[in-house]
Amino acid sequence: MSKWVSAWGTATSIAERREGNYAKNLTLRYAFKCTLDGSKIRVRFSNICGNDDVRITKAFAAVYKGNTEIDTEKMNEITFNGLTEGIIPAGGEVTSDEIEFRCVKGADIAVSMYFEGMTELMSTVYTEGPCQDNYFADGDLAASAEFPLENRMPTGYTYFLNTVDVLADDAAKSIILFGDSITAQSWADRLNLKFIENNDNIAGIRRGVSGTRVLGQYDCLQYAHYGLSGENRFVRECNCAGADTVVIFHGINDIIHPDGVNPFRPMSNFPSLDDMVEGFRYYIREARKMGLKVVMTTILPIEGWRTYEEWREGLRVKVNEWIRTSDEIDGYIDFDKAVCDPSNPKALKAEYDSGDHLHPSGDGAQQLAEACYRLMIKMR
Repeated sequence: MSKWVSAWGTATSIAERREGNYAKNLTLRYAFKCTLDGSKIRVRFSNICGNDDVRITKAFAAVYKGNTEIDTEKMNEITFNGLTEGIIPAGGEVTSDEIEFRCVKGADIAVSMYFEGMTELMSTVYTEGPCQDNYFADGDLAASAEFPLENRMPTGYTYFLNTVDVLADDAAKSIILFGDSITAQSWADRLNLKFIENNDNIAGIRRGVSGTRVLGQYDCLQYAHYGLSGENRFVRECNCAGADTVVIFHGINDIIHPDGVNPFRPMSNFPSLDDMVEGFRYYIREARKMGLKVVMTTILPIEGWRTYEEWREGLRVKVNEWIRTSDEIDGYIDFDKAVCDPSNPKALKAEYDSGDHLHPSGDGAQQLAEACYRLMIKMR
């Protein structure tokens, strides 16, 4: 084992604002499926949207047994410059020391963190899928074998934990899955299950944030949780050890958000094709600087979505045509054709529609994972 490779990751964005965004005496336990074999780990924690420094009182990595339970015989303390406490600076990130920890592809790992003092819970992301199992509890339980039933709650939100790298063999690599709420849902996990099942030595690092756009962001209290713009996310989220490819699945929110009614969603924000292409070209330029191959995906059909209009569909079709014919990228995945209704290509096929006519169902997410998998293996 001689090469650091990101084996798991999520995006970090801004929390939905509530009347209170602080907690104390809190333990978080986040479990995920490891995609690579490795002999050591290092963990990155992010507080990019925080106003205060965050103090991690203690943190541990352990083999996860399910239902909040960890194997305390296979647990190592996470340290920071040799100290058991770590500070995540406001607006910044911190990476732990290298830690001896045996990772096994397909096994579940949990990172547990205890926050003794008052902690601002502002840097987070919502995700879902079959490869995660997240909980929080009151009290100092980071090193406990399990959380008591009466003192635990499941959560879809991941605070602070951003990336886990493993010391893997030279053939291992990661690919970055950059996108919005559809990527925050389950297709990324389903892709990683394919990689594990076929022993491909590849990790898909999910960087999906609900509501994000290529070209803008909401700098207002009501919609700040829709996350940062592509320009304010892309470079940081592509910081993945061992990555050689970024898969960009982004753009639908630029098309569907402006409505001319909500004061924060004026029609002046509705982009042209040229605007969208310039946004994509920013991604391409920055990816090239990082030595990454660029794969783009077509945008899914949206007929039936609450802001659907024919002129929105017209822009989606034009964007997809640019993606399919561009000579500026290394390849594309036709997610549109993978899940659209052949008899009505403006809409998702019924069995691939979650019901809101925008986000795919579990079966639809599986189709996206299969389509991405085929191209990733072809490009190896």
